[in-house]
Amino acid sequence: NQEALSIIRTVFGTNSSPITSTSAYSLLTKETQLDPIVTFNSAIDEMLGGGVPRGKLIEFCGVPGVGKTQIGLQLAVDVHI
Repeated sequence: NQEALSIIRTVFGTNSSPITSTSAYSLLTKETQLDPIVTFNSAIDEMLGGGVPRGKLIEFCGVPGVGKTQIGLQLAVDVHI
């Protein structure tokens, strides 16, 4: 353990904050408390369970012309509203 701690201090510097651990349950609790980003499209919001979840990577895929870029731009605007 001391050797690992020494390597971490070398990589991150001695002034870095101490390493803390977080349980999976506390991460899940924190994640479920975040409100989703609403797309203002009721069908998409319903499909996604209320909107695009925060803190997750979401990929929209489809054939050309179905609106992937449009929804990406709309989500960028929705985050600022």
